[in-house]
Amino acid sequence: MIATINGKDTVKTLINGAARAHRKGVWWVGDYRSHADAARALKIASSPGALDRQRGIYDGGINGTEQQHIDACMSIFGIVNCVTDDDIARTILPGEPYKLQGGLPVRV
Repeated sequence: MIATINGKDTVKTLINGAARAHRKGVWWVGDYRSHADAARALKIASSPGALDRQRGIYDGGINGTEQQHIDACMSIFGIVNCVTDDDIARTILPGEPYKLQGGLPVRV
């Protein structure tokens, strides 16, 4: 199943139950445990403050084959999510509520 978020970003459910996130339908951002994590990764990848490594890798897009995806990811980095699970847990986007915990900002 492919779900389109905000008219351009997509989350595709894989056979193993993971969620594959594509920014603008063509830039692979990562494979995540849940649809919610994939949607959060897309918000981070599309935000103005995203790092270059978080913007994604062209892998043939949502209709590309699994082999195209593997070839694209292996040729550049090896298969590593562009937006990591740590990024998802720790990134606070502009306008999001946060609180200080031990002197560090934490999403509410």
